Amino acid sequence: MSGYELYYTTDSSSETSGTTVAVSGGNTASYTVSNLPAGTYYFAIAAVDSSGAKSALSTMVSAKLGK
Repeated sequence: MSGYELYYTTDSSSETSGTTVAVSGGNTASYTVSNLPAGTYYFAIAAVDSSGAKSALSTMVSAKLGK
């Protein structure tokens, strides 16, 4: 597979605890994570090449959903 692995969590101290989503296709420019309850989420992404090797994780970013 080549593409990305998207990591997201509600724990700002851990990049890899939480949920991992495989996003196939190296040309994918966006991805929507659906059905998240209100709260603050932290996201990071890694590229995955065709042999399965992963890049380092990106810098974590946050998003607040709801009130």
